[in-house]
Amino acid sequence: METKSDLANYLADLKKSESEERKNFLTNFSIDNLQNLDIFKTHRKLYDRLKLVADADNLYEADQLYKTIHFRCLNNNSIDDALTLLFNGIIFFTDKNSVNPKIK
Repeated sequence: METKSDLANYLADLKKSESEERKNFLTNFSIDNLQNLDIFKTHRKLYDRLKLVADADNLYEADQLYKTIHFRCLNNNSIDDALTLLFNGIIFFTDKNSVNPKIK
């Protein structure tokens, strides 16, 4: 992907699709795969709470938890975890139709 708009368009097209590629993509970047991040080794309750609110489609609380966990990753200098979490959040909210893909 060369630009932000390319990524937004790719995610928008993927969201509309019911293909095997979409299913594999969503499986690879599901919240279930986050449990192995270093931040959740010491903050297991945060992962459990994120999983619970995501499964209940509580988008407001999920957004708040993503922000909290992201900043904890940054404070712990876990940049890779922060980026993984950020990307996972983008995929989660895009799949829930909670992201406006109009990126300029």
